[in-house]
Order: sequence, then C-alpha cells, then structure tokens
Amino acid sequence: MNTFNGRTFLVGNKSKSCSLRIDDVRDTETYYPCINENINCDQYSAFEKVLVQVSDTPHKPVLNLPTSLNEGISALINCSVQHTCTHNPPVLEWNKVGFNKREWREELEEGIWKFVSEMDYIPTYQDHGTPIECKSIYQMGQVLQEQLILKIQYPPKHVIITKPDGEKKIKEGEQVTLQCTSNANPPAKNYTWYRINKDGEEELKEHGENLTLTINWEIVKYSCSARNELGKNYSTIMDLSLFYPPKHVIITKPDGEKKIKAGEQITLKCTSNANPPAKNYTWYRINKDGEEELKEHGENLTLTVNWENVKYSCSARNELGKNYSAIMDLSLFLYAPDNGLSKLIMLVAVIIVVPVLLLILYCKIRGRKLQCCQGRNHLEVQICEDTYMNTYMNVMQSDSSAKHPQQKGAETTDNLYMALQKTDPNTYVEFKVRDF
Repeated sequence: MNTFNGRTFLVGNKSKSCSLRIDDVRDTETYYPCINENINCDQYSAFEKVLVQVSDTPHKPVLNLPTSLNEGISALINCSVQHTCTHNPPVLEWNKVGFNKREWREELEEGIWKFVSEMDYIPTYQDHGTPIECKSIYQMGQVLQEQLILKIQYPPKHVIITKPDGEKKIKEGEQVTLQCTSNANPPAKNYTWYRINKDGEEELKEHGENLTLTINWEIVKYSCSARNELGKNYSTIMDLSLFYPPKHVIITKPDGEKKIKAGEQITLKCTSNANPPAKNYTWYRINKDGEEELKEHGENLTLTVNWENVKYSCSARNELGKNYSAIMDLSLFLYAPDNGLSKLIMLVAVIIVVPVLLLILYCKIRGRKLQCCQGRNHLEVQICEDTYMNTYMNVMQSDSSAKHPQQKGAETTDNLYMALQKTDPNTYVEFKVRDF
C-alpha cells in the first residue's frame, strides 16, 4: 500500500462514493475498494475488483483544417486531444501564428475528456507546402504532436524573366530565348510578353512561357505577365544588356544655348549610346583647309573660340567599333562682331574721303576758270574769277546745307550747272561788258 501513498485521492462523496484518483499511474493493476484506514484492506481482497489498464503512450492530438485554403482568406482551424486527468489536462501548442485563440474542455464519456484549442488562421503563399503542427504537452513531460502539410492556393508571385543560357553575352543581330517564370498554385498557364521601346510598352502576340527573338540595340527591354485562375502578376523589366558599338554619337554643350563671345573658353562633350560604354574619343576641327585631328582624346574638349575655327566633330570607340558625330557649328552660339569698330572705321573714312572729294571738285572748278579767263583783259579776268569763286562758294554752301540743315540763310545748289544758272551781279556785269 505504500506505493500508493501520495498518489491516490478520493474525489467523490466519501460517505457514498469511493471514486479514486490515481496520479502517475505506472502499471496495469486490479484494484478493490478499501477506504477505511483503520481496517486491514487485505481481508477485502475477495470482494469486487476493478481492472485499471495503463498505457505508456498518451493520445496524440488531432488537427482539423478546411479542405481549401486561399491566400488572405481567414480559416478556422483546431486541435484536440483526449485525456483522463481532468484536473491537469495537457497543454496544446501551435507552430503557426493565429488570431482569436480559444480553448475549452468537453466530456466525451465517464472519465474521458477532450481538450480543444481553436484559432483563426490567415494563409499566406509563404506557408504553402510547409507543415502545421499541434503539440500536446503532458504533466509528466511527455510530448506528442500531429502534423499536416498546408496546401494554399494563390495567384502568381515572383514573376521574373530568365535567360536559360545564363550570363552569355549577346551581340546585335543574335537570337536569344527568354523564359517567364513564377511561383503560383495552381501553376500559371497563361503568359503575355511586352516589349518596351521609346514609344512605350507594346504587347507581343506570343503567349507561351518562352519567347525567342532577334534583338537589336534599339529594343533590348522586355517584361512578361503570368496568370492562373486566381489572378495575374507582372515581372520587372529585363534589360538584355546587348553589346554593340557606339550609336547616336553627338556633341553637346553643357551650358546649353548660352551665347558666347569670340575669345571665350567653352567645353564640348562627346556622348554616345554604347555597350560597353565608349572609352576612347577623338576630336576634329573643320576649317577652310579641311579636317584636322586634335591631340585631345577625352570625352570633353575645352577650347577658346574665334570666328575662324567654329566647326568641330568627334568620334567614340569601344571594343566593338567606332562611330562619328555630326559637325557642330559654334557660330550658332557666337555673338555677332561688335558694331562699334565698324562705325569707327566708317567715321574715319568719311573724315578722310570727303575732303579729298572736295579737293578734286575744287581742282576741276579751278581748271575751268583758267580756261574761261584765258586771253581776256584784266577786267574780264577779274569778273571771270569772281564768277567762279561765287560758283564755288555756292557749291560749298550747298554741301554744308545738306550736312547741317538746321543752319539758316545758306543757299543750296543742286549741282554746278544750276549754280551757273543763278543770277549774279558780277555775272551780269560780265555779260554787259563783254561783246559776244
């Protein structure tokens, strides 16, 4: 009887019931009632007996899941386990996160109970194919568990484009095969391919998992989409990293359309579209003698501009080839020459030329005077000189009036002939005296 000390307890009504609780049941035995501690119980061994069967393994927990689990849709799951020790039931634990956990106990039959743990579970695509476990932990340290594999349906995830030949370099004009892959349950069955160019995104007619194409340097970006009955998703854009020689080689002026003056310094930049990028540049100056290759070989060229050297071009090279830019005419950005110098030149010319013209005119008039007065007497010569001097003065006054119209009183003449037609007292005297 000493083996039961401290392990047995009366749980019923002591006067009318002899229900007994035995903790740490160890062996299968036959028991008979003996509840009076003052009586030798062995003498009652012939009375009605009870056979207690002991199992060394407790009941395993039982998992209950819905037949269909869809990503993002909450599902009710529960785990239960049978036990006989009502005052110290097993503890149930989950390996997945749930919400609104609830626990309760149900009596199945006399002396047998069921402990239940229930929670709301939200499936995710990451849980698909992973185990969900429920553990029952008993007072004596025994642990039993039940495990099921989650089958969760979800639309395509992680849609990507792969190149089956790996990192193999592609050259312009070669064929390449692309594959659209995704993680989906059920697997994606419909695919759409897109080509991205300067005009935007273009949907291609191909709808298979693979796309075979011949590429060129202008169109090297593609994407795809994968669809199953639960939805559709898109890949990121794949740049095929085509290898090609420099294209679209142009000269740019970093300061834009800013005007420059002759004698100022500017920087030009030679740019291109190439893969791998161009690393070698050559600059050319175009003048009246033709094209001259400069010693500079960098991407940038800094120079002092003048009106004689205003046209430049460049070339860009990588290991696949070389290409040239169009000619840039810097005169489009140069200020026109300063007009102040031209005005000064004109002024100097006027100062020099006008007196010369007047001198020539005077000499012509003087020559005519000498012709007119030749062979005449003193009075006629004097009158002749006076006539031509008056004519000369009239011409000078006419020229002065044309230049300075604000001066009043100066008589103008149109030309030498008109001046000779004007009435002059001396001329009149000459005609009176002279006998024609």
